Amino acid sequence: MCTGIALAYSALPLELIQRHGLRGRVHERGGEWEVQFLYRHAPRWLPVWHEGRLRVVRWGCRRGESRVLPCTGWTWQATVAAGGWAWCQAEPVDIPATLALERGIWYHVRQGLRGLLVADEHGVATAYIICEPASHYYEVMTREVADGEIDLGGEDHESEADGDDAGDRDLLEDVLQIAQCREGGARQAEKHHQEKEGKEWRDIAQLVAEPIAQTASRRHCLRCR
Repeated sequence: MCTGIALAYSALPLELIQRHGLRGRVHERGGEWEVQFLYRHAPRWLPVWHEGRLRVVRWGCRRGESRVLPCTGWTWQATVAAGGWAWCQAEPVDIPATLALERGIWYHVRQGLRGLLVADEHGVATAYIICEPASHYYEVMTREVADGEIDLGGEDHESEADGDDAGDRDLLEDVLQIAQCREGGARQAEKHHQEKEGKEWRDIAQLVAEPIAQTASRRHCLRCR
């Protein structure tokens, strides 16, 4: 489940950045500036395209914020298709993003995400990200990262710039690191096997040499007599 997105700094109008205090969420990645929107942030903001206009609205709802909206930041596509949001006249919106965060892993997004925009009983615009079941490829890739026991740190820590947070990583970087670890482990195992095999041969040679040495010693003693 997506717990954060990143959007190029240049894609956001300065007016929105100033109005919502987004300068503190600006990070550098590969020489480019981006604005990160994390569900753990307070306040929780999410950019959406609504009626041809880019807006920054509240991401989901938490307990105590609304008596009518569900306390979550996501919904399933199946729920939307079944009319589960018809009661609140939810509108479909596009969520612009260049990267998304899930299970502590940043991965690239080609065309942004899809979401729903609703208003609570106070008129506060609230967006929910629409989720779909993960593809087999994505499940395999993220499982590989989890099985590699990389310390992902949960979500990216918003107080640390990109590159300073040990939990802020790219999926490709993690997969490559796991592959390198496995390759290194295989080499280490082969080396250990060779060392063990060499030791076994030395032990066998010593066992064979001992009676030969004892026989030669007895012959030497007989000559001395």
